[in-house]
Amino acid sequence: MKTTTIQRNRDFINVCKQVIDEERGGNWPLTARRVALLAMYRPARSFYTDYTTTYNHLSERAAIRDRGGEIADPVTAPQWRLHDIENLVEKLRADKHLRRSEALTLAIAMPAPRFYINEQAAVSLVRQHFGKEL
Repeated sequence: MKTTTIQRNRDFINVCKQVIDEERGGNWPLTARRVALLAMYRPARSFYTDYTTTYNHLSERAAIRDRGGEIADPVTAPQWRLHDIENLVEKLRADKHLRRSEALTLAIAMPAPRFYINEQAAVSLVRQHFGKEL
């Protein structure tokens, strides 16, 4: 497992602990799925990706556009992450007049608006970590 995935999973579980503490005793049943969904859409410490991989993906997307192609709407968690990073890079470039490489370096070091993990994997992590506590 990649280091970025391991760190993302650790951070995700910590956010899940916060969710559990906040939601315990609430009006809704506390299930692994509910905890996972609430945690998935909380801010994440980072985008949990590296410069080279993201640069290559963004370059592929730019090449498709340069040839007149269109990029499909994001569906999966990795596609959403790339979409959000690309938008952030373009915003940083416009706001701070940076080169793409400089903006990308800044973007992937920033906190992410959410955890980019699919629901099934998130629920599985919650079940593995908390077991029958929920």
